[in-house]
Amino acid sequence: MSAQPWPSPKGSRQSRALAVLLLLLLFIQSAASGATNRVVVVSVNGTIGPGTVELIQGALESAEGAEALVLVLDTPGGQLEATMDIVGMIEGSPVPVIGFVPPSGAAWSAGTIILLSTHLAAMAPGSVIGSCQPVILGPSGNATPADNKTVKAIREYVVERAKIHGRNVTAAERFVTENLNMGAEEALKAGVIELIADDLSDLLRKADGMTVRTVAGNVILRTAGATVEYYRPGIGVRILNWLSDPSVYSLLLSLGLLILMIGLFTPGYVGEVVGALLLVLALVGMGLVPRAIGAVILLALGAIFLAYELITPGFAFFGFTGITLMIIGLVLVMGVPMLVKGTGSAFWVLVVLLAVFVGFAAFLLYKAFRAQRRRPIELGPIGKEGIVEEPLGPGREGYVRVENELWKATADEEIGVGERVRVVSKEGPILKVEKVQ
Repeated sequence: MSAQPWPSPKGSRQSRALAVLLLLLLFIQSAASGATNRVVVVSVNGTIGPGTVELIQGALESAEGAEALVLVLDTPGGQLEATMDIVGMIEGSPVPVIGFVPPSGAAWSAGTIILLSTHLAAMAPGSVIGSCQPVILGPSGNATPADNKTVKAIREYVVERAKIHGRNVTAAERFVTENLNMGAEEALKAGVIELIADDLSDLLRKADGMTVRTVAGNVILRTAGATVEYYRPGIGVRILNWLSDPSVYSLLLSLGLLILMIGLFTPGYVGEVVGALLLVLALVGMGLVPRAIGAVILLALGAIFLAYELITPGFAFFGFTGITLMIIGLVLVMGVPMLVKGTGSAFWVLVVLLAVFVGFAAFLLYKAFRAQRRRPIELGPIGKEGIVEEPLGPGREGYVRVENELWKATADEEIGVGERVRVVSKEGPILKVEKVQ
């Protein structure tokens, strides 16, 4: 029996180093896959509008590097322009977007178009989609069918979405032309959706291993057991969603016009300011004015009112109005993507705006405190001129009109009707006047 040589210490060390390196690589790969094994979920409820666009834009940014973004769609529909913006974002996303209509939910009209544009479409039992025929919403909220030209354009748009994602073109066309509606089972058999899932957990389990095509190419979904993160929008987006409701912006538009007209024919500035504020909010909700521009308009108006307050005595309407406008503007601007590079720059832009607002507010509070401590000076009509309405003289009272107000008055000499007088003093409600030479 021949003796076997022992491995050299050098070879043993190399083997151990290689084993450690392999284990390290496996650990790094496992950690990397675990870090990306997450799914972002966002709920799309209510009317589709500018707020929904910003909601989904924020959710897509939050889902960078995730396995998928799940849109839970439960909506009656909404604005066409906002819908097309959302479709463009979904189809241009390298992250797979899964559309899901929840149990007892409905994705009508714009919701159906969004569902057809997702990389993977799913519905829960009892949910419904369809009714995509466009309507024109009037100022009072009443809906009328769109003209034939608009219907044809939207039909082609929806059909193209179905073609791109390999779904039933005929059903997509009938959604628009016939207001076709479908439940989950019918939609699956017709090839409008790919999955029926009882809930979100069931959806992620069934979607696991499926291949979808995005702008980045074919992607195999790894959603089973993934960490679920729910995307929550900021207060600015929530307010914008509320303003996008047709009943809300229709009411704001009507009230704004009415109050503005009343303000134009009455003294003061309250009607004009309140009416203009309501009109700006209505235009933002309708999508005619972007949220960022609406916020800038309100901030600018607030700054103008505050600046006017700084150069006028007292503390009243203009100061409080300026503060109110700036508060609403700052709330609207929260969450608006800044046109600057880097989070730090956006942060400092917001800090500067807040600093300006706090500085103005502090200065106005200081003015209010000073005004309260200052002894009031009441000159009233003293020194002003008027016209005699009823003769007056020594020991005999008459009437004079000063600045369109009728006063009792006396004088040290006889003064007739129509003569001009000047107020020299006031005792209670009675003026003492003299002729203007």
